[in-house]
Amino acid sequence: MNILEKEIEDIVYYTSVQKLSKRGLNLYENRVRQVALGPYGIADIICYRKIDTKYDIQILEIKKEEVSDSAFFQAIRYSKAVLHIIGEENINSLSIILIGKYIDRSEPLCYTPDIFHNLKIFTYSISIDLGILFRQEGGYGLDIGDNSGLTADTILSPRVPF
Repeated sequence: MNILEKEIEDIVYYTSVQKLSKRGLNLYENRVRQVALGPYGIADIICYRKIDTKYDIQILEIKKEEVSDSAFFQAIRYSKAVLHIIGEENINSLSIILIGKYIDRSEPLCYTPDIFHNLKIFTYSISIDLGILFRQEGGYGLDIGDNSGLTADTILSPRVPF
């Protein structure tokens, strides 16, 4: 089933957080879309909640097809703008959520959510019977084999420089 990027954005923006959560996507209640961030660009959606005087912020970058490195760096740019505009001292947490139809598991981006815990990558699927579902991606790694000899001792032991 084909869908436009704007339609995915509409679903994420207009659907209640409770319904989105049941479909696999947990967002803060307050949402703004097509947020103009000056020279940094236009963010698809920013979700937030305010606790006392500080904000928890989610920056969403939505792609119709592949979630790629460029989408990640786009969201980094928007994050920098938000930190600059709102002020780092007024932000409790800031996370990036990338959404797309698929992620190329041969690209380094697929490893980043396991290292950078403020990044989440979701893929979506759409069917007539189930509607839209979101699946959080992560846990990818390369097979180094059981006989590689790699242990904490072998990779962390001092080496003699050349």
